[in-house]
Amino acid sequence: MRVEPLHELARRLGASASVVDRLATDEHARWAMLSEALGDIALHPLVLAATRAEPDSMMAASVVMSALEVVAPAERVSWVAALPAEERAHAARRADDLGMLDRVLAGVTSPDEVASLPDRTPWLQLRVAGTARDPAVLDLLESRGTTRRVRGAARQRLIDLRKGRTGG
Repeated sequence: MRVEPLHELARRLGASASVVDRLATDEHARWAMLSEALGDIALHPLVLAATRAEPDSMMAASVVMSALEVVAPAERVSWVAALPAEERAHAARRADDLGMLDRVLAGVTSPDEVASLPDRTPWLQLRVAGTARDPAVLDLLESRGTTRRVRGAARQRLIDLRKGRTGG
């Protein structure tokens, strides 16, 4: 495994010598370091390089899934591409869901996109149901969300909005 990006991350994060010694062989040490580094946007290029070199495809996929939540929307495609081709489908779907979530929250979805929400992943539906401010979007998910949890979250969000509790 190529450890240069990890060692540079360790240096920048001030990791102890014992952590640095374990990076090449201990996926838990790598995960902890990569997760911590995702909290600093300046370290994202190093995290991406380390993810590309990660021998454990499940861990690489976990890092990418976490990164998709915190990187700029335009960067998501690079993170998905960091995974081996056979591991990209789930991350690509999540990146697409996050793009839709961004559009819903910005209020720039087309009527067709809104109408497609009940056909999208339950993950996306639940995130939209818990954060959207558009009553039409919430009404749709309350009536046609794919799970009881999604429908209930949309119903509760509508109640909260009507009472002026607009957090999130």
